Amino acid sequence: MFRRAHASFLGCALALQGGIASSHLQATTTDYWCGEQSSADDWAVGAMTLHDWSVSDRAPTELAIDPDVAPAQMLYSPLMQPPAMRPPLPTRTPATMQRPALRSATAIGLASVPYMIGDTGAGSCIGFDGLVTADLAHPTLACSRLNISEANSPLPTDRVYWSYRHFQNASRVSAYQFNETVNLDQHTLAWENTFWDRTGSLEIRVPIQHQMQSDIYSIIAPSFGVVDPLVSDSGGREVALGNVSAIFKMLLTERETFALSGGVGFTLPTARDVNYQLAVDGQVEFPNSPGVIADEAVAFQSVFANETVYISPFLAWAYAPPARWFHQGFFQVEVAANPSRVTVNGDGATLFLDSVGNPIGFYDYYTPVPVRAELFSQTLMRLNLGWGYIFSQNQNPNRYHRVSGLFELHYTSTLQDANLTNIPLTTQSSIGTVPLQTITIGNQDNRVDILNAATGVSIEVGNWVFTNGVVAPIQNCCGFDFEYNTQVQRRF
Repeated sequence: MFRRAHASFLGCALALQGGIASSHLQATTTDYWCGEQSSADDWAVGAMTLHDWSVSDRAPTELAIDPDVAPAQMLYSPLMQPPAMRPPLPTRTPATMQRPALRSATAIGLASVPYMIGDTGAGSCIGFDGLVTADLAHPTLACSRLNISEANSPLPTDRVYWSYRHFQNASRVSAYQFNETVNLDQHTLAWENTFWDRTGSLEIRVPIQHQMQSDIYSIIAPSFGVVDPLVSDSGGREVALGNVSAIFKMLLTERETFALSGGVGFTLPTARDVNYQLAVDGQVEFPNSPGVIADEAVAFQSVFANETVYISPFLAWAYAPPARWFHQGFFQVEVAANPSRVTVNGDGATLFLDSVGNPIGFYDYYTPVPVRAELFSQTLMRLNLGWGYIFSQNQNPNRYHRVSGLFELHYTSTLQDANLTNIPLTTQSSIGTVPLQTITIGNQDNRVDILNAATGVSIEVGNWVFTNGVVAPIQNCCGFDFEYNTQVQRRF
């Protein structure tokens, strides 16, 4: 069958090259033409059509086609021409590769949401109550803990930044009715690196703090006219490394106007231990026991080991509709993974007095050497909510400018009662009415609820982001008088 078809095809071509007359062509078409049957006239019309198409479309360098052999040339030309190149099929970009491009291309959207100002890390502080009454709002003693929302965004980002926070009257040391406060200045150096196609990130924060000194001495001696809750030659402050933290963040979902992420933060005990010494001689009052006054002689020393690791799971979200308004938030729960130890050593003699100064009882005691107790920090819940408005926005080929106003509310609450630890005492003598016979250590305020408000401005210039903000407590119970924050961030 193949040989017969080939012979017919070759014979038809040779007949055409020999200039066979149209009448003879009609006679031989039936014998030599292969394919569907057609008349010679139809075939001739098709050949002329091919001839006209070839002449009009050929390149200028093609050889001229001989009119006598044009049909044969047209017949063979498909066999001699190289196959036409098909246009390349469009390549499909994986969805994971499209997501970062979509984010970076969003002019008014998730990319326009600036970093939060954040809030203080204040939480539950440590104090003594009973025969020895003192409060220590030292940053190391569970009083300044990780707040993940500080200078942060729900979106994983490649960046480095510096954050400075000034807390006015944030660290307080008190002994009986006497107290003194100092400021806290915190410089945080941090960097965040993304992984898994920018769906996850790891952030490291290293705080350098100008804080209350870690060796605290309180002298309460009204009998000698000396009352100094914080004895120091340098204003009661020192420069020290704080607790370093690491934050893992994963993007859970992202849409054009909404993103949800989650993760966990870890705080490591890298700060110094705290040493507290107290000397008392004279008449004092007990603020936690109204109406109780005494004439005391006490020598007391305690060493707080910084050993607790904190674990902070969190959720974060951002919403940026087509309008210039936006919203973001962080919800965090912080749990102590292990306790810290405190070592106590001391003795005292307390003469209790009535309201007019008459003796009513006497208690003489000392602590076994040494006394070690465990401190369990309370679990904290933090809810940080932020709103903002983009006042101006301008984009050019070289750099990008955006000015946004920020307003935030920050709420912190303890989720459990304080776990107070009793310091064992050995009684030497006890006479009359003795209202107090113990010493406890822990958060003497028990449950804590803190609500603060923040406002500020964020300015973006190219890959740089500058933020200035102030934070003020809505309640007057705890924390600080006010906070100032400035941030400088460099994105990559």
